[in-house]
Amino acid sequence: MWRYLLPEDAQWLRLPEERRATCMSCPKVAEGTHHKDTQCCTYFPELVNYLAGFALQDEKSRPLIEAQIAKGHILPTGQQIHPGQYVKAVQSYADDLFGELPSQACPFLNPETIQCGIYAYRNSVCSTFFCENDHGEAGNHLWEKAQDLVAYIEIAISQAAMQDLGIDVRKYVLTLDEWAGNINGSFEPDGGWALPLRKKLWGDWFGKEAEFLVATAEWVKARKDNLYELAINQAL
Repeated sequence: MWRYLLPEDAQWLRLPEERRATCMSCPKVAEGTHHKDTQCCTYFPELVNYLAGFALQDEKSRPLIEAQIAKGHILPTGQQIHPGQYVKAVQSYADDLFGELPSQACPFLNPETIQCGIYAYRNSVCSTFFCENDHGEAGNHLWEKAQDLVAYIEIAISQAAMQDLGIDVRKYVLTLDEWAGNINGSFEPDGGWALPLRKKLWGDWFGKEAEFLVATAEWVKARKDNLYELAINQAL
């Protein structure tokens, strides 16, 4: 996927091999600093719309995305963390409990295999996170910069696809801003985003969320040779 997201020159780069941090043999579990049932996956990923759309077209990952739609976690931009989840995440980081709370497990983590259920469609954060780095601080710096760049591209492309599919990005952002004065009312305490907010954000696409996500994936696929240019010209 990255070869289509990044500029052509990036194909000449050789990204460093990371051998110490592997999902199959988690070094943090071995050290006793991460829970064996979660490893580093105590994180709620913000998955942009077209990645969720690609996952929906895969019979293995489709049920996971459908479940998140049903729970109200997915908006037109994709899966987004709501304020209630954000508070819990920040608190766990402040308490130095990252990787230790099964209650914070990623919704895409398979509890039996402790493997990612949408691995081929994971976001830029998950793609660039290595708990142990083969190349020290220089490696950390490279992956941080790569993550920043690809995250920007992911968001820009997801918004461009939204716009073309009939959801006005500016109005979408303003709607979210309107709810800033009622943060606690914007989400369900034990669920996803509040139904009234979701209805307003989805507009005519409400009830057809899966169809919309697949449409964004097809939109991206049709423009795969120009994604970087589309991203840098998209006003965020």
